[in-house]
Formats: sequence, structure tokens, C-alpha cells
Amino acid sequence: MDDWMAQNLHSLSEEDPVSLPYVHILLQTHSEQVSGNIAMSCSLLVPCPDRLMWESWRSSSFVTFSEHQEQRKQQVLRTYYLQVPSFAVGHDMYDYLHQFGDIKEVQLLPAVHDHNDAVSYLVEFATEAAATEFFQSASLPAEQRAVPMKSRFLRWTPMGRKHGMFAQTQTMQVLSQRKEKIPKQNHVSLSAEIQAYYEKVRLKDLDFRLSYLVCDQMEAALRACVLPFGSSVNGFGKQDCDLDMFLSVAQMGPLSKVPELTFLCKPGLTSARMQKQRYLELLGDLLISLVPGCMQVQRILRAKVPIVRFQHLFAKKDCDVSMDQVGPLMTELLWLLGEMDPRVRPLVFCIRKWAREVKVTSPVPGRWISNFQLTLLVIHYLQVVRPVILPSLRTLEALGGPDDIQVTSDGLECRYVRDLSIVTPSTNSSPVEDLLTGFFAYFHSFDFKHKGLSIRYAESVPKTYHQGVLYIENPLEPQLNASPNVVLEEVVRFQEQCRAALWKLENVNRTLASLMEPLEVEELGYKPYGLVDVSKIFHEEEPKSTNSTNQLQPKPLLSASARVPPSKMSSATSEPEPKKKASGKKSSVSNRIAT
Repeated sequence: MDDWMAQNLHSLSEEDPVSLPYVHILLQTHSEQVSGNIAMSCSLLVPCPDRLMWESWRSSSFVTFSEHQEQRKQQVLRTYYLQVPSFAVGHDMYDYLHQFGDIKEVQLLPAVHDHNDAVSYLVEFATEAAATEFFQSASLPAEQRAVPMKSRFLRWTPMGRKHGMFAQTQTMQVLSQRKEKIPKQNHVSLSAEIQAYYEKVRLKDLDFRLSYLVCDQMEAALRACVLPFGSSVNGFGKQDCDLDMFLSVAQMGPLSKVPELTFLCKPGLTSARMQKQRYLELLGDLLISLVPGCMQVQRILRAKVPIVRFQHLFAKKDCDVSMDQVGPLMTELLWLLGEMDPRVRPLVFCIRKWAREVKVTSPVPGRWISNFQLTLLVIHYLQVVRPVILPSLRTLEALGGPDDIQVTSDGLECRYVRDLSIVTPSTNSSPVEDLLTGFFAYFHSFDFKHKGLSIRYAESVPKTYHQGVLYIENPLEPQLNASPNVVLEEVVRFQEQCRAALWKLENVNRTLASLMEPLEVEELGYKPYGLVDVSKIFHEEEPKSTNSTNQLQPKPLLSASARVPPSKMSSATSEPEPKKKASGKKSSVSNRIAT
């Protein structure tokens, strides 16, 4: 029976040799004495969920980041934010919109508390012509105190119409309040839990629409190019994340010859940083006095990267506007790396969630590891794992062509490939839970003292003391450290928690909920970093017990000769001074500090 089964499995691999990495084969033999016969049970070949997801991922047509942005921009041209007095006029609103053309989709947005019972919808027309006709029919408000501003944020007030409830149809989707919780699933693998969590908290289509709609409003007010970047568009952002926008006043694109015809422009300031600060200062004034929905505008111009921060009332987003050209390029790079393999983003989401729960990261910037730095750690691990899942940046640069070269106004040149259809896919078929375990095993013993991480070369590189405690080579600017803020204590904390997570995956139930539970490192058999015994600082011994006379005395922290100052060492060793009679009880630590 064993020879027959092995022969069939061998023939299966010869007929379809690609199937072996794609399936999980479980052979379980057990002998049972049933009427003198030996029964053998063999489970069927079960397709691996991660491999099926990988197959559907690679079979779908690839879209570059530029094409993705262009599709979103075209979608914005057919989309409007429409505010109505109440939910009761929804049916009348639908009839009113239909007179301009077919409606592709209507989505209900969360309520804006500053407008009483007002309800907001996101309306997308089927054609751009219908959307243009709808926009041209709008007028400025009749209020004399209203600041005139035309944008895609509109208000509709029914005039002499019979109110009717908006029935739930296929063209309307209600957006409920979303909370970040781990989905409860029974009898599923850890990989399935990670995938379910990723699908729950990742950005949805509505989030992308609102981001590009806010950028379109900014472009209408500034008459300049405004593009979203960062976690809101690179695929690594969660729901309700901040919206980072890039204000472009200079063209950034492929290398070209010096143009013969140019515009006459006013000379700018001698310092590029001061010029950006001046632009952003004027932007803050425009947001305060002109653009509707922008509230609590703050100008943070003395930061390393000057920004203007505000809250968008209608989109319910915290927004940052900057003129740093590195941000959009880094966004595209992370988007490309996330598109190379369907396991990259779920793994990053899981590790970010774990780091937040065990206090490795914090929503407030500081001396600890940030989400961006944690993402670079995951990318580095996926570059060094065998077989390789993500290629090095040098490989992507070698595959890039002349059309892939982009140069910023600061002279930063990026030439990595944009079309991933020419990149050879990875042969690694490990499930996400195995990659998660490998991540913890790799970094809990990593020598951060003598080595750094290189995304460009996909390897660990030697580092010097001046390169920081945690050295992660900036992918776009190799001369810079992407983690200069991290201190030694946080690196030790990260490695301790990696060890604790690895212990839980090997000794506790392999579930996402158990992984997220904080585990005190004392349970692993060693003290955490940074805790000091106060009694050792002041050389204070424990009081003797009156019940036991044979109790062992604790050893002093230093020997008697070591506690003597060097200047008195000779006299102390040759002829010790006579002991003085104690005048009272031994003072406590607090009394000695006070004196």
C-alpha cells in the first residue's frame, strides 16, 4: 500500500510539477486491525490558501502607480460630495440627480455633527458629461457673508418637493462606523486570521475617493498640482489614517532637454527652504479664508519638513500639506513593493498591530520605532528570506528604463522600474504565519550594535557608532539614516518583544488574539532592560531577620578595598583606622538623600 501511494504521488508530480509547491500534502497512516486487514487513511491534496491567492494575484493585469493615480483622477471628475438637509429627502435627491444622466454609485457618508440633521452622500455619475452638466447647474450661495468658492463639495436644498425616504438599492452603499478589531474566527489558521484582519482595517474604495476629492478641491483653490502620498495611497494605510498631500509648483518627471520656450516668472528667494516656507504660509491663509471645510489650520514651518496641518470637516480627515518631493517617490516605491506579493501588506499590518499592542510603537512621534521604520524592517526581512520574496532596490533600478527616471528639483534621481510585469515573481510559497514567525526569529537575535539594514542591497551592512543605534539605510537617499530618532532602550524593547512573540507562537495557541496580548519579559527568564535595583545604588543591605540566625548575608556590591578612594588606598591597606562607635541607627535611603 505504501509503494502504491508513493508511486501515485510521484506520477502526480511528474504530470503537474508546479502543483507540489502549491498544495499542502498531509499523509497520515495508522494501522487498525479490522478483520485482519490493515486500513490506511490519506487526506486529499488540499490547495494552500496563500498559493491560490498568489495565483489570482499574478494572473490579474498589473497597473502601474501612475496609471492607478490617473484612474482615480478620472473617477474624481465624475464624483461629487453632496450635502442634503436630512435623510428623508434621499428619494427626491435621487430623482433630481437622474435628470442629468445615469448614476453609477451613491454612498452614504458619516454624519457631520456641525450641521444638525444634515446628511452627506458621495455621488458618482456614469459619464463625465453628466457630471459636468450637474456641476454647471450649481450656483454660489445667496448669503452675502459666504466666501465665493467653486469646488466639488455641494449642497442641495429641495424646493417644493415631496419628501421620501431613500430606499436601499444596489446603487447605494451605507458606510458604517468602522473600528479596528480582530475578527473572531474559530478553527482557522493564523494566516487566515491575518488576512481577515487586513481586509477589515485596510483602506476601502471610499477612503481613496475622499482623499482624491480633497486634493481636487485644493487644486481648484490653488491652481496648482496637489497629489496625495503616504499611507493614504501606498496601500499600507489603515482606515481613518491621515491624508498627506504634496503641493507641486515645479514639474517633476523624466529627464529631458532644456526647453526652448519658458514662462516669465518672478524671482524667488535664494534659499529653497525659505521659498517653500513662504508658499506654505500663503497656503495657510488661503485655507483659513477661502476653502470650505478646512478647520484648525496650523502652520508648522520650522520643522525639518515644513507642513500646513488642518482638519477637513466634510471628509473627516486630518490633512498635512508639504512640498517635499521625496514623499511621493517613497510612496510609489512602497506601493510597488506591496504590489509584488499579496503577502506583503497583510504581514505589515499584522506586525504593526502587534507592535502597537506591546508598546513598541506609539501614535505620538518620539524616540521609539515608527510605523514607517517597522515597514522597512519587514521589507528587509522579505528580501533576505530564502527563497527571496522581494528583490533589492538595485535589481529594480537595473530593470528600469529611460522612461522610469525621475529627478526632483533638489537633484534626487530615482530610476527604479515602474512596470512590475517584467519582474520575475518569487518562488517562495510560505504562508503568512511562517513569515511572521521568521520575522520574529530573525530580528530577536539581530546584531543591531554592529550591523545595519540596507534595502538597496537587500543585506545587512556594517555600521559605525555615528550612524545611530538603529541604522536603516534610506532607500532613496542612501547617505541618510531612516531611523535616527530611535534610542538604545527602544531597540532592546523591540528585540525583547520579538523574543516574547516567538515564544508565544511556539508554546501558546497560534492565534492572532494571543499574539497581541502583552507578555512580561520576566516570564521568559530574564529582567527587562533599564530596571535598576535602588538598594545597589546606595549599597544598602537587606535587614537581618530576627527569627533566623543562620541566614546567609547578602554580598556587598563592591569589596571593601574597591569602595576606598584611590588617594587613601595605601593608608587603608597598611594600617586601618580604629572603628568609631555608632551614634545611632543606620539612616534610611531617603534620609541620606536629604542630607
